[in-house]
Amino acid sequence: MNFFSRMFGDKKKTGLPSPAASDVIVADFGNVIATRAPAPGCVADVSELPYPKKDIRVAILITLALTRDQKMQQHLMNAYVMLASWQVGVGPTHKGLDATKLDRTKSAQELAKEVLARTDEMKKWQPLMDADQKALLDDLRTASPGFGKLGGNQ
Repeated sequence: MNFFSRMFGDKKKTGLPSPAASDVIVADFGNVIATRAPAPGCVADVSELPYPKKDIRVAILITLALTRDQKMQQHLMNAYVMLASWQVGVGPTHKGLDATKLDRTKSAQELAKEVLARTDEMKKWQPLMDADQKALLDDLRTASPGFGKLGGNQ
């Protein structure tokens, strides 16, 4: 074991993160959501996440289990389901229609072509996102007994 591994821990360790580590992972993911999450209806590459998606999932579930504040629980559940917006292989640019990034100086015909192109590129990603979102919702139903009470039974 080298000096850095002793000082900072061995990053190759597997298993559940501690509650303190979970808080850091959740906070870092919250920062990603706040600053560079894909727009609704868009998808981003998992490489944009601060930790592997699986680690974020576990950290959110741990934090959710330890939190009694219902508003925080709702935020955690929403963040958990938002993980579906990050998928493997998307690449460096977000895919999908982000209406805030449309060039409104273009003609209506050019805008229509761009909207169609953005919609077409989501045909590959939407089924993956939908399946991932369903799995995430199923996780929440299993892991969080209060899921339905908090408005998560949509």
